[in-house]
Amino acid sequence: MAIIPARLGSTRLPRKILRDIAGKSLIHRVYAQALKVRVFDQVVIAVDAEETLEHVRGFGATAVMTSTNHISGTDRCAEVAAQYPEFELVINIQGDEPFVDPGHLDMLAHLIAREGVSLATLICPLAHPDDFTNPNMVKVVTDHMGRALYFSRAAIPYQRARVAGSFVLNNFSNRHIGLYAYQRHALMEVSKLPPGPLEQIEMLEQLRWLEAGLSIHTARVNAPEPGIDTEEDLERAIKFCQEKGL
Repeated sequence: MAIIPARLGSTRLPRKILRDIAGKSLIHRVYAQALKVRVFDQVVIAVDAEETLEHVRGFGATAVMTSTNHISGTDRCAEVAAQYPEFELVINIQGDEPFVDPGHLDMLAHLIAREGVSLATLICPLAHPDDFTNPNMVKVVTDHMGRALYFSRAAIPYQRARVAGSFVLNNFSNRHIGLYAYQRHALMEVSKLPPGPLEQIEMLEQLRWLEAGLSIHTARVNAPEPGIDTEEDLERAIKFCQEKGL
């Protein structure tokens, strides 16, 4: 099953999941993209406000009210998944990605279904050397089997031999894409873990899982369309939809 955490509060762009993008709300567009993935038996939107609940039910989506106290989308997914014990695989789709690629979601679903994989996510190549020093661009280093070794907002792996700030792209230069997949037992386990020191330093919840000794498998895909975080992002998305007739 797929779960779309849809928290109404947002610091940089208030109420962004309900903002209109060329005739459809942001969360409606995310839901529409998820419905294109044939392997999903169920798509549920996890909400935390009555206003959002009424809105998503208005366009025909299945919605579940969740606690306002969750600190991460993973915790919100765990609350919803507990109500659907028949599903062993769960995909977490961010609620601010109106152009999420159904092909990426399909790949993630097949990755989590592999034997021995209990936690999975997606990565893509960094697009520009400046991405190394952008703290909003989360970097990830993996082993030869595609398992994540570390995630960071800093430049990893650090290119010591180069002049400071003159990083070059290479096969180790990966950006994390914030889509997750879990085996049910792993989702329930990680949702009970307390925040770890690395997570608190970097503000990245996936470090909590690595600190606990869990493996996060990755698949490399092409760079996705950007999500919505600011008014400028919203304006670009509206223009894109108008030009494409979406």
